[in-house]
Amino acid sequence: MPPSERFPESRSMVWHNKAGSGAPDGHRRLAVYLADNLRVGPSLAEHVYATQFVQAEAMRYAYQDFRRRWQQSGSRAVGGALVWQLNDCWPVTSWALIDSAGVVKPAWHTIRRALAPLAVALRLQAQSATVAVMNAAVARELRLLLNVFSLRGHCLFQAALDTLAPANASSEQSLPLPEFSEPVVAELRVLGIDGDAELARDCAWPEPFKFHAFAAARPTFRRDGATLHISADAPLKGLWLEAAGTHFGDNFIDVMPDAPRCVALHGASPQSIRWTALDHPAQDAHLGERRQDTGSPECPPASGEEERGRHHDLDRTVAAQAARTSRP
Repeated sequence: MPPSERFPESRSMVWHNKAGSGAPDGHRRLAVYLADNLRVGPSLAEHVYATQFVQAEAMRYAYQDFRRRWQQSGSRAVGGALVWQLNDCWPVTSWALIDSAGVVKPAWHTIRRALAPLAVALRLQAQSATVAVMNAAVARELRLLLNVFSLRGHCLFQAALDTLAPANASSEQSLPLPEFSEPVVAELRVLGIDGDAELARDCAWPEPFKFHAFAAARPTFRRDGATLHISADAPLKGLWLEAAGTHFGDNFIDVMPDAPRCVALHGASPQSIRWTALDHPAQDAHLGERRQDTGSPECPPASGEEERGRHHDLDRTVAAQAARTSRP
């Protein structure tokens, strides 16, 4: 594409979006989705992040709710879902999870997490939080940790609950919350009953996102061997990581205060990364040089299930295979 056409809604960009019945109107649909949900900057890079953000969030909600409706034996409401579409064979704008070059989009990660053997979904209502636990394995005891933060990172509420996740089932429960006088972000972490290994997590944010400011967070990045440690002093939404020659075991993640994230690094060991997040323009961070010492604890040890679900090579293997086999 010529440099003069590399901006949102250019003639070339519109031509490469064939969504719609009859006359293609995919570019108009994307404009509506963005206007309904986000504040978007003028650059093509900001447009790409925003459209992929909307896709990822839509897929997160959808696949979590598919899993939630699996329910119990004798009362199944949804028996599964077909992913459409996995990959593209041409350089176009589409709903594919993997582009024609074999690069996974944020939606790949949200679907992967929602379809992990053990997954959770968190939804906020007035003075309550609905927690759904989706367990595809044997019955197990879990510890649920719920934290509620202001947008500037102040912890407003905490709760812990031990529960039994039935085998091959989804279960829901409602947790009471106090009334808050400001917009809040909630994080649900699922630990083993011993309280050490983190097994799953999910976050609930005030929406539509365009009505709120999320620029307060100041993340810290540190590399320790093949692991990237990430912490933040305020809620950080949709963190997307990039580095040449490096594949990230997890991506498009949310980061909360006092709950650092650990991401496995595969391939090259980067000295710096490029990152962007909601209300944060793309920027570079040199690893090992803290932008701010938040005092956050180290990441909890990963369980074997977390290693299989988050820190494996499936992302790049499937993406590369799909790109190779689909090209004419």
